Amino acid sequence: MAGLEAASIGVSSMSFYGFSDLTNTWLAAAIPTNSGTFGTSLQYLGDATFNQAKLGLAYGRRLGEQVQIGVQIDYCQTRVNEIGTGNAFTFDAGLQFEPIDGLTTAARVFNPVRASAGEGFAEERLPTLFAIGAAYEPSEGMLLLAEAEQSLDNELNLKMGIEVPLVEELVLRGGYMSMPSMFTFGAGVRLKALHIDLAAQFHQQLGISPSLGINYTFQ
Repeated sequence: MAGLEAASIGVSSMSFYGFSDLTNTWLAAAIPTNSGTFGTSLQYLGDATFNQAKLGLAYGRRLGEQVQIGVQIDYCQTRVNEIGTGNAFTFDAGLQFEPIDGLTTAARVFNPVRASAGEGFAEERLPTLFAIGAAYEPSEGMLLLAEAEQSLDNELNLKMGIEVPLVEELVLRGGYMSMPSMFTFGAGVRLKALHIDLAAQFHQQLGISPSLGINYTFQ
């Protein structure tokens, strides 16, 4: 986020395995200023019976030419009809470092304070996630990516991906994650200020999870 040069807004949605009540939707916006970049995000998953929402207020900035940092304060809400509503505050943070041209390394953490899901859910905690990753650009427009993500409640999740430009306006993407074991593919269309991204995850037993994202950068 700290590297943005103009204000940007985006919306995206993923339907897990095609179920409408397992649709995850995100809305995010960011504005760069002379004092850093400020942003906000909203995430919603579920339906009227069970749903989770997260509102975030974020800030990111550069520390020199090679380092970027960011932090976000999160308000999380969990609602279950038969139980009630739980509210909680936590935060996540990230760090990017570019040791050489074409290589970016990063680390991120979500909910290191192990916040619970709120009143009525005292025994349930929000997930705590730690991750490290890297992106390498071997040639102009091509990206190789890898990440290791560890949740305190689950096994290590290894992710890898590749992005290949076909023409200036179109890129193709493919990837794999280990937990659960799934292959992914996608495509991105770049129309100057407007970016459109299509993607899907493939699970051998549960099927396909399609997603769509649209991002607009103000010129």
